[in-house]
Amino acid sequence: MGIRLIGPIGLILALAAGPVHADFELPLTVRETQGAGGATYVSNGVPLLPGQAMSVDELHVLDATGKEVPSQFRVLARWWRKDDSIRWVLVDLVGFVPTGGEAVFKLAGRKKTAPRPTTPMKVTEDADFIRINTGPALYEISKKHFNLINKLQIDKDADGAFADSETVVHPDPKLGSVVEDTQGRKYYSSQGTRFVKFIDRGPVRVTLLAKGMHVSKEEGAFKPGLYGFEVFMTFHADRPYVDIDAILTNNFEKPIGEPHIEDWSVLTNVGGPNAGGAGCNIWGKGYVNAGVPAVLYQDSLGTTDWARLPGFEPRTGGLQSFRGYKVWQIVDGKKKELDAGDFAAGFGQFGRSMMGCVLAPKDFWQQFPSAIEYKPGGALRYSMFPREYKQVHWLEDGSAKGMEFRLHFYIKMAKRRYTAFAGNHRPYAHVAYDSFLSKPWALPSVEHCGKC
Repeated sequence: MGIRLIGPIGLILALAAGPVHADFELPLTVRETQGAGGATYVSNGVPLLPGQAMSVDELHVLDATGKEVPSQFRVLARWWRKDDSIRWVLVDLVGFVPTGGEAVFKLAGRKKTAPRPTTPMKVTEDADFIRINTGPALYEISKKHFNLINKLQIDKDADGAFADSETVVHPDPKLGSVVEDTQGRKYYSSQGTRFVKFIDRGPVRVTLLAKGMHVSKEEGAFKPGLYGFEVFMTFHADRPYVDIDAILTNNFEKPIGEPHIEDWSVLTNVGGPNAGGAGCNIWGKGYVNAGVPAVLYQDSLGTTDWARLPGFEPRTGGLQSFRGYKVWQIVDGKKKELDAGDFAAGFGQFGRSMMGCVLAPKDFWQQFPSAIEYKPGGALRYSMFPREYKQVHWLEDGSAKGMEFRLHFYIKMAKRRYTAFAGNHRPYAHVAYDSFLSKPWALPSVEHCGKC
């Protein structure tokens, strides 16, 4: 059975099939493996036998006491050669799992439907925006001018309302997915949004897909635009974070060639124009209090073969500038090196005044070259095609490049508390990081990649 990491712990979902009858129960065992139990989000596909369920309205998830827990379902496949009943269903649930232990839930089929438990998740939309209220956070996503997060508010007082003083991300059309060409022209997702639509919309989880092309209004810009974008955003009930899968695409019906670019980044901001001073902690091989502006940049593979294995084509060695990663701060227009090493974890904690964000990327050093930058005005940039690399970037026709990461926003001293957080909405950076990703550790070598 496959494993999918969704909530604050690693999950192993095991199921046993049961007989075919009108009402059925399938045990789902969730084992906690990372030492951080509590309220847990689980998402996994579950197979059903022919005739067990025709509609997701018949499905429910129960805990060990028989009490129903919040859940949602999506049909993945049907027994179309038989009775068209559900063959595979995606199950999302939230329940309590003890630290280092396990909990057994039951996927129950009931031909007679029953009311479901509720969660704080509320979704509204109009012609211009989708607003997702997870309980502690209110996200506003632009449908016509997608800039990742148009506006975000955190319910610091836990009063169920969102005030202007609780705004962490402010509207800016220059945020979102941004491409820069070799002449310094910027192309924005907000200028070429094709659509923003729901992939999943339920009481446990909401997932959106935004799709379009990066477009620039500058003179001499590449027309009609420069590469496409697909951005998946996943929100969970009663959580202030968002999980993002951003993809740069070159798969147009009419080919655009393979234009060179200087940079592709995803940007957001932290704090408003009147927020106080900015600061950040970046994790390389340990915490670095980097100040602002600061850059974490993984230039190459952090092994002795770093100069010969660029990561994508062994015959193009020599494009790297140094081994591994560096952290630097810009002082009077010059780089001041603060840290260096082989493999950067790639996450950091960034804030202005009482507001902040933890960025937790997946496979940061493995996808070198990669960069994170935090600027004095609160702009936070994550790049998988960074301008810091000494060579230009491009996508071959029919290919794509993606990056996955979590943005965990907070306001210090917020009243609402969470398991595995530092007593308020401000999470320990390493907890937010570990809760998002597993830790594969396979180092490329000449034996794996071929001799140069």
